[in-house]
Amino acid sequence: MPPLKASATARRESRRSDCARRRAGRPAWSRCRAVAAGTWPRLKACREPSCRWAFYDHSRNHGRTWCSMNVCGNRVKVRASQRRRASSPHR
Repeated sequence: MPPLKASATARRESRRSDCARRRAGRPAWSRCRAVAAGTWPRLKACREPSCRWAFYDHSRNHGRTWCSMNVCGNRVKVRASQRRRASSPHR
C-alpha cells in the first residue's frame, strides 16, 4: 500500500501551528536571556492602558514609563490635562 500523503490543507495548518509555537516561544526566550544577563528589571510593559507593548528601558535612571513618548506618553498626558481642566472652576 502506498504511503498516505497529507493534504495541502493539513500541511498548511501544520505550518501555521509551528509558526504560532515559535512566536509564542520568542517572549519566553527573551525573558530567559534578560534574566541571565541581569537586564530583566529594564524590560517593562507600557503603562498606557490601551497599549500592550513591552519595551527595554534604556534610560539612565530606569524611569521610562511608555513604549513611545510620542504616542502613548502623549495620550496619557492629554487625558490628564483634560481631567484637570474639567475639574477646575471655569473663569
